[in-house]
Amino acid sequence: DDAVPPPSAAAASPVNLLALLGTLNLPERLRERRRQSGERASANDGANAGAAGENRSNLPLMDTYIERSYEMRYFLEAAAAEKGGEKGGEGNGASSANDGSEGGGGAYEDKYAYLHPNGLCVLGVAPTHRAVGLALAQWQADGRRSQSGDGAGGGVSGTPKVSVEFNRKWEVSDFQFKSKKRKDAVSLHKDTLMCTIKVNGTAFAVRSGVKGHLLELNKRLLDDPTLWFRKPATEGWLAVIQLLHAKQTKEISEETHSLDEFVAKRESVLDGLLP
Repeated sequence: DDAVPPPSAAAASPVNLLALLGTLNLPERLRERRRQSGERASANDGANAGAAGENRSNLPLMDTYIERSYEMRYFLEAAAAEKGGEKGGEGNGASSANDGSEGGGGAYEDKYAYLHPNGLCVLGVAPTHRAVGLALAQWQADGRRSQSGDGAGGGVSGTPKVSVEFNRKWEVSDFQFKSKKRKDAVSLHKDTLMCTIKVNGTAFAVRSGVKGHLLELNKRLLDDPTLWFRKPATEGWLAVIQLLHAKQTKEISEETHSLDEFVAKRESVLDGLLP
């Protein structure tokens, strides 16, 4: 677990909608929550915050490539401790955890599955995953200390130690796996361990959640292990999976939640993460 280099001013700034949710438009539920917060602030301090907000354009921005090309689905999962402390870590000896420390968001281990019409599935951790919250909180706090000059070494001692370790059982060659038509392609089950992500020694096991053939792992995560928590919805994806048959898309949709449903159920955690 190597320490991540001190964040620059840009990296330490609050993450944006695209990096966290793969969209440029603030979901209606969060927009309404913030509008109400602005009205309360205006009533408390006499500022005309509400009126200022009304003058801003509410026209929706263009859909992102993710929104145009994929059906965005979310697996909502409680942390292992909330599920009775079940152990994870097939192949890596790690277990999911929730240490209850401040700044980690909710006690969740959510992940997403972006479903393409051609049967491809892009898997990654959702921004509400406990590990993302823990890493982001320390990363941003350390960036603020670095910019202000507070703390020994500009705050380097507070930088989170993060890593990604893919399942050791796989023979990985340039992180590109064989075609789905090959008999020896890597087969995945719903409980197959994809990887273990660590934040300051706390390990979180991430499992597939879907059946299919593994086509690719995100090699960039080894070069820049901060991508999975700084840009989970975009550059921080974990794997590309080929589903087994067309009916799986419907099956996965029935087991998961849409972006709007995800936002509704994780509203408070997301509001705390977004700028």
